Amino acid sequence: MPGKASHPALVWPRTDGEKSRWPQTSPPKANDWYFEEVPENDPKYQLYEHKAAEGIVRFLGLKIDATKQRIPLPEGYKIYAHRKKQPDGSLRTDYYVFGSSNAPRFRSTREFEPHAVWLFDTSKSILDHSQCGCPYSKVGKRIKARQSLSAAPKRPLPSASPSPAQISAKRPKTDGDDTDKEKEKAEGKEKGKKKERVAPASEPRLKAARVVQETKLKDQVHEQEELGEDIQDPDNEGTIPSIVPDRAAELTQNRRFRKGELVWYKIDTILPSDELPESNDVRPLTHWPGLVSNVELTVRTVDPPARSSKMAQMIVQFYAYHIRPLGIFSPYDEVIMDPKDMIPWLGGDQLNGGPRAYDAVGQQAMHALRQHAQKQAEEMKKQGKGPKEMEMILKEPPGWRTRWGKKIKFSEMKDWDMIVTKFAFALRVAGIIGKCWTLTDRIEPLEDDPDLSDEDLKALKAGKKIFYQGLFWGGERIWLEDMVRLKANRKIYAQNQNFPPPSEGAFERAVTMRISKIEIERDSNSRSVTFNCMLYGDLYEIAELSEDEMTDPERGYLNVLTGEEGSGQIPAVFGYHAPEGYAYRQLNPEDSETMCEISDLAGRIHPDFLDADKQNWYMDPKRREETAGRLEPNNHPYAIMGLRPGSEAACHGTMKWKRDLIQIVHDSSLRVEEDMMFFYVKSIREVLGLPVPGKGYKETGDKEVGVGENNTKAAS
Repeated sequence: MPGKASHPALVWPRTDGEKSRWPQTSPPKANDWYFEEVPENDPKYQLYEHKAAEGIVRFLGLKIDATKQRIPLPEGYKIYAHRKKQPDGSLRTDYYVFGSSNAPRFRSTREFEPHAVWLFDTSKSILDHSQCGCPYSKVGKRIKARQSLSAAPKRPLPSASPSPAQISAKRPKTDGDDTDKEKEKAEGKEKGKKKERVAPASEPRLKAARVVQETKLKDQVHEQEELGEDIQDPDNEGTIPSIVPDRAAELTQNRRFRKGELVWYKIDTILPSDELPESNDVRPLTHWPGLVSNVELTVRTVDPPARSSKMAQMIVQFYAYHIRPLGIFSPYDEVIMDPKDMIPWLGGDQLNGGPRAYDAVGQQAMHALRQHAQKQAEEMKKQGKGPKEMEMILKEPPGWRTRWGKKIKFSEMKDWDMIVTKFAFALRVAGIIGKCWTLTDRIEPLEDDPDLSDEDLKALKAGKKIFYQGLFWGGERIWLEDMVRLKANRKIYAQNQNFPPPSEGAFERAVTMRISKIEIERDSNSRSVTFNCMLYGDLYEIAELSEDEMTDPERGYLNVLTGEEGSGQIPAVFGYHAPEGYAYRQLNPEDSETMCEISDLAGRIHPDFLDADKQNWYMDPKRREETAGRLEPNNHPYAIMGLRPGSEAACHGTMKWKRDLIQIVHDSSLRVEEDMMFFYVKSIREVLGLPVPGKGYKETGDKEVGVGENNTKAAS
């Protein structure tokens, strides 16, 4: 049995180990080499366990003796002995650690230790091995390791074979096989292609797709081939991962919030001024809108409560969310938040007093701008300048850049006029972002992709279809394989004869889709060049579990593994949790998939949104005794959980397509700032008696500021 970890913090958070990477063992041979599996009680295991633990302890900063610690090898890893007969008749033995899907093998503890630290550092994507410090992650380190180990075997060692076809095609290489090296390599690739299966329509499509942005991963595969004289790498070009690192990290790590998303975050409560109009409707500000700029895994050691305590140090790992507040702030200003103090944008319907209070915020912001503009106009009057000179001055309106347009830090806001104006600005920008969308991470499918029909392939070549891995929709980051809420009610699908009858109460809950394909296709009915964005996948209703079913915790878990993952691409998400007490019930037949337009999308689903352990603002319906400091949720939070129809919490109105997220954020901020500045200058001109240019101008408060389906409108 493998050794046990010596410290509670020494538990692998993840592994890249795969049994398919183990070499083939064989009986001892008199004239050739062979592999033998090393017993788990062998001293070699103890050596790797101690050295790996030593490096991890240093990485975590544990205040313990690193030299006395141990951690078992990660799951999927094993040590093998490579034995080879020497010319003098002796038997040479070298020990290797196999199992990593990112390295052919590790030849020493020095090679393995940085890889072990990389596995512990979950802030780095497990699909981006270039960030690892082991010799198999960078070209320079690989070459150096190769040159320094001249005693390593110079013939290819047998690689683990994922299929019977490859087992029959590859055998341990002998000295007489050199002339057949290229032929065998080509045959192996051909046989590998023949083993690809055609996936049912209900499974994720584009299995063999390659991502345009994944060129670095392709280069890594070629770099591994340079080490072929030592040990063959089981991977080849056909196994390049077809998933971008951000998508892998955000799906597999099950983060509540994702990079680029629009959120509400908790602030120190700001009390409104009672000297401004409409002050009775303005409520204390408790949350501010912002964008998630980065998600960082933070590691912290916690000492025992008392020196005499026998408790060991605790290692706390948590995600710290870096958020850039919306408003006219410094672009480098960020706040770091705990996810418990964050709420999805669509879930903020009740924050800060809600829509009525936001109307009053708009009124107060306009009042503050108008008053300051009038003071500046009076000062300009005292200067006795003529209309032309005043027009020149208004090109850089006095007081704008030094006060309203100045990019300060969030913490530097002092007076209420400044706060309410920047908050109104933030609401306006967030409202625009919430009505925009864009596609991300284009995919280039292979021509021999078994999931592509001849019609699809023809459309791809003609540029009439394009596939993507993700999108931003109304401030939410959505990926292929996500479970999402649709706007359509279950009643719409009740008449479909291919679907089962609705379960009890299903009409009052959401219909969801597990996205298997994001596609844009040319609209053949349009005279101009336009595209429609379509989502494909399996359709589900959220069904309530019976009392007997609720005793089984697995009943609310949707497992999407097919049992045949070895012959296709393994899903990034193995299953989905429904809201507690419910389960996902598939509507479309297993051998089919459904489709809908992008406009039918309501947003992400957060089944545990109201869990009191995961948010600090709304009451948890399961723990109603905990009411202090919490609001009774309305339908919006329940809709985000999937327990109300998707239309209850969705982006409404016309969604505008943009080139990318940068354009969405930049254009919305620029547009709002220009409008506010125009209103400020307009107020100056009115006092000075100057003409107000710009027909069709809409004042700051006249544009929508949406929070879900609620809008903020303010008139001068």
